[in-house]
Amino acid sequence: MKKPLVSVIIVTHNGKHWLKKSLPTIFSQNYKNLEIIVINNNSDDGTEIFLKKYPHIKTRKFYDNEGWGVGCNRGTQMAAGKYYFFSSEDTLLAPTCLEKLVGFLETHPKASAAMANIFYYPQNQKIKSRGYFFHPSSLIISANQIYENAQDAQPIFAVSDPFLVRARDFQKTPGFDERFFLYYEDTDLCWQWWLSGREVYLVPQARQFHKVGAIAKTLPSTFLFRESVKNTLTAVIKNGEITTIILALISRIILHTLGMFIFLYRKQYAYIHATISGYWWVFTNLPKTLTERKRIQSKRIYLDNKIYHLVGQPLHSTYIQKILRGQ
Repeated sequence: MKKPLVSVIIVTHNGKHWLKKSLPTIFSQNYKNLEIIVINNNSDDGTEIFLKKYPHIKTRKFYDNEGWGVGCNRGTQMAAGKYYFFSSEDTLLAPTCLEKLVGFLETHPKASAAMANIFYYPQNQKIKSRGYFFHPSSLIISANQIYENAQDAQPIFAVSDPFLVRARDFQKTPGFDERFFLYYEDTDLCWQWWLSGREVYLVPQARQFHKVGAIAKTLPSTFLFRESVKNTLTAVIKNGEITTIILALISRIILHTLGMFIFLYRKQYAYIHATISGYWWVFTNLPKTLTERKRIQSKRIYLDNKIYHLVGQPLHSTYIQKILRGQ
């Protein structure tokens, strides 16, 4: 029996150096029924010429850096697979990674997405991410310690990219929110799946390796901070119940206000501007967000409290510190 086709979609911006490392780990996968699609986000480092060495790879070049979510969405328009594997140039895969992820989704029809254990590269032993839990304050809480010794697949609220998605379920949504340049686009989508009765999982037997900051370091830190502020709040307004939105707004406003006092003390005025700019963006884009909210809520099966009981964990002070940093 022929195995289902997997469309590997890689979004890159000036990532030729990393593509030289990551592409061979895809070519050497035990799972062979693959097509590879690379979305080139206006690279000027020779990526376009480098990719011509691989005529079997489908490519598309943007003439501006459109962000990760837009790149993934455009990649699906070129894809023919039963599954989409969304990735970045700075992620390397263990030989059995896709085999394990596909095997899981093939035997768990209620699951829309699955992720592997992500290890730091080049150390390759220390865990970077096992996904995230849900908390009504709109924080996503790391599953790293809770699932430290997990051997079997475990439900998680949100994945860390890269991850494998059932194409049919992805196509039932508008895809990644293209207003999110970077950060929280995967959480936003996973939340939609959970509230509609679908599921998302961590598959610990699958392994992948990620170089932290390889993409983010090419962008201004204040821009990334603003993205985190606006995307988190927007995802909550789109997906949360009214009580969740109220709790999230109260907690975010309090913590971001405290954060701005800290930035003021440190004379980091650009981060104060980024915080205010993020909130202003949320306000000015509210009509579009509310339209999206209406569509999403019409498909709701699980209340947020139910999702919390399925994939929730208590809030710890560690995560208060994270929100102050805009994470």
